[in-house]
Amino acid sequence: MNAVVRIMEDRVVADSRDVASAFGKQHKNIIQSVDRLIEGRPDLRLSFQPMMFPVNTAKGATRHARRFDMDRKGFMLLVMGFTGEKALALKIAWIDAFDRMEVQLTAIVDHDDAPAVPEIIDLREKLLFVREARVLGGRSAGRKAWQLCGLPDVFDHPVLPANDSVLVDDGVEAWLSDRVEPSNGRVGSTALYADYQCWCAQSGRSWMSHAKFGRYLKARGIGWLNSNGIFYKDISLRGEAA
Repeated sequence: MNAVVRIMEDRVVADSRDVASAFGKQHKNIIQSVDRLIEGRPDLRLSFQPMMFPVNTAKGATRHARRFDMDRKGFMLLVMGFTGEKALALKIAWIDAFDRMEVQLTAIVDHDDAPAVPEIIDLREKLLFVREARVLGGRSAGRKAWQLCGLPDVFDHPVLPANDSVLVDDGVEAWLSDRVEPSNGRVGSTALYADYQCWCAQSGRSWMSHAKFGRYLKARGIGWLNSNGIFYKDISLRGEAA
């Protein structure tokens, strides 16, 4: 499989599930290896961000299991002991993927010329990339990331002001009806907002700011929790695992 990395907050990370699949390891063994690394060196917690993901059981129920988002340092420490010609080729491919994504993000933030972003295919992933570039480098960096991802020029579309306290539909109700369903799972705030932006872009609609989007969902009674990030609970996106 291709090396898969993505931007999370202000760094490039790999998902422990993708690493396990690429190197032909059981994910539970990868988790155990990470636990041993952290046990021996507690400071390595900074390189391994614990996350939870839903798993469907044989009886149709859903349980939650652990995974890790790891940065370059964490990845290299984890795979250091993997040997063989195939393992070496995979290590090189993943390190190259880290290099490319870090160069792209740095170039965008520094306003230098940067290559296109061929690794990011899904529209929601592109929007996440744009959001992180804007967080790191401001509005101009976000706009440049948008253009590098090959997204349509929609900067003239009005965005509702963040300080507007009046709840306005602005397509959110239609998006909720089309894309969100009740479940016993949870969805990260960033992923949910990116899906909303994606839906608006595909529908030719404008979208409200992330802050107002959050206030709107709160007013609609959609609960949230803070557990290594903001998550909206008891919902899932249609067509995705709960």
